[in-house]
Amino acid sequence: MKDMTEQKNSILFRTSSLFIFAVLFSFSLHLSSPSFAIESNKNKTSEKITVGYIELSQSNVHNELIDQTKTWLAADLNGDVEFKSLTVDGLSEAIKDHDIDFVLSTSGFYREHLSDGLKDLATSVFDRGPNPNKSLGSVFIALKDNTSLKELKDLEGKSVSTLPESSFVGWQIAAREIGTATGTDPHKFFGSVRYQPMPMNNIVEDVLAGRSDAGILTTCLLEELKQKKYQGIEKIKVINEKKSSDFFCAHSTKLYASYTLSVLPGVSGEMARKVTNALLAMPPSDKNSFFWSIGTDFHEVDALLKDLQIGSFFYLRNLTLRKFLEKYWSFLMMAAFVLFGLCLHTLRTQQLVRIRTEQLSQAFQRQLQLQQEAAESCQRLEKAERQIALQHISGVLAHELKQPLTSMGYFIGGVIRRLRKKDPDVEDMIKTLEKVAGLTKYSSLIIENVREATKQKIKKESLDIDKFTARTLNSLKETFLIKRNCSLTWKSEPYLKFFCSPFELNLVLTNLVKNAVEAADGPNGQVRVQIHSIQVRNRKLLKITVSDNGKGSPENIKKHFSMPFSSEKPEGLGLGLSIIKRIAESYEGRVEVEAERPKGVRITVYMKMMS
Repeated sequence: MKDMTEQKNSILFRTSSLFIFAVLFSFSLHLSSPSFAIESNKNKTSEKITVGYIELSQSNVHNELIDQTKTWLAADLNGDVEFKSLTVDGLSEAIKDHDIDFVLSTSGFYREHLSDGLKDLATSVFDRGPNPNKSLGSVFIALKDNTSLKELKDLEGKSVSTLPESSFVGWQIAAREIGTATGTDPHKFFGSVRYQPMPMNNIVEDVLAGRSDAGILTTCLLEELKQKKYQGIEKIKVINEKKSSDFFCAHSTKLYASYTLSVLPGVSGEMARKVTNALLAMPPSDKNSFFWSIGTDFHEVDALLKDLQIGSFFYLRNLTLRKFLEKYWSFLMMAAFVLFGLCLHTLRTQQLVRIRTEQLSQAFQRQLQLQQEAAESCQRLEKAERQIALQHISGVLAHELKQPLTSMGYFIGGVIRRLRKKDPDVEDMIKTLEKVAGLTKYSSLIIENVREATKQKIKKESLDIDKFTARTLNSLKETFLIKRNCSLTWKSEPYLKFFCSPFELNLVLTNLVKNAVEAADGPNGQVRVQIHSIQVRNRKLLKITVSDNGKGSPENIKKHFSMPFSSEKPEGLGLGLSIIKRIAESYEGRVEVEAERPKGVRITVYMKMMS
């Protein structure tokens, strides 16, 4: 009986224990259920809430929005609201520690903390920025006197003052604009950056004092400072100013959603609804007509965070395969396409190389054949050239030796006639024979110079032109002009030195004078020779002019320059004028033929005077 009683007590104990455990488990489930959370949050509607906001400089136009919001919410919630002014970093810490319930911040700060569970309730607008999605930006300023700064690219390498990098309006908006407009890392774009604490007036002072070339301000601050007649503000200009149809403050960047009020996850839906209704019912402020609206587009804000790799996009700074593929997908596709193209190009090139090799092989065989034919042609050409050269040399010898040999014949004939007389004049015969000896020496000189010309070893020396001319023309008078009815006069520049071959200069003078004498031979025939130096630009030239009053014409004479071996004289070879032209060209000169007034021809030879 006792055992049965103990057994019943044991079963009763176990049953009661199980019942108590079931009750406790059910209660715990009830505490964690959404309905219980809603009930507990409903109880919080009567508790005091805390709104954290980013502290602004006194001149910031959005202080008016914050003051109006404080007053309105305090009245609507019967004073159950507390506002905390915090730095950007302090506000971030308060969110993580759940020390606040609502956040009043820039849209950039709000989107940067999406991972902390923030949810936007309302976005501010005002009379200068009535569009809630585009009513906040940054403006670049500089001194008006600095005319070199007009566009963003002009700021490269310059110094700039701005708020710390965590500031949405002070640095982040401007940094994205720099990166987008110039394709440059904003941290490497400027020569130096001065990060200034609040208020933003410090940035203006840096620019005015010349400590920085430029500054970055939030939009509408410049207009506020101008209204307050801030000292020196009239010296400030806007760089890269943009125009907008629904924003009426100077701005240098894109526009973004303005200040936003967001709620943390721990706040009840009822409280969030109550605060939202209060904000939307708030009347516009007195001065700038600030009021609350609904922001519908935070796309540009998210794009900014992604470009700067901050907030929810901070992971992009840690390079991973996925990040690499996402960021460089287009480049990888392009590289793959290029690689595929290179493969096709390689295959095509190999095919073309095979075809080209066959063509080159055939061309090589053809080239060998042509080279053989060319060699045979060159041999025939060399043979013909040797024949022409021999013909030319023989013509020169015949042309130049004719005059001295003819003169020697006259002199020797005269000596023979004198010897046949009973009492010959020995002195006169000696003088005649000396002339013959001189002509013999001159003939030997012609042969020697022709021989040296064929070897291209013509000897040159410095000649006294006045003496050389007199000697040469006197010799012609005594020989060639002895049976001519023509007068020869000459004038040469005294003390003039000319470095040349005596043989070549003699050929020029002799041929010019002989041709002129033959053309002017007759009653009143006259031949005039003038030799002097002239300066043409930077060149000093020897000018030889031979003129006659004969019946010749410049046109006929010019033909003989280009047509050797042609002559109008039955005994002539047609080489005189071509020899003159060749010699003049060898001295970097030329030959000119002109008509002489009232009749006759004037031939001028120019020869460069060597130092």
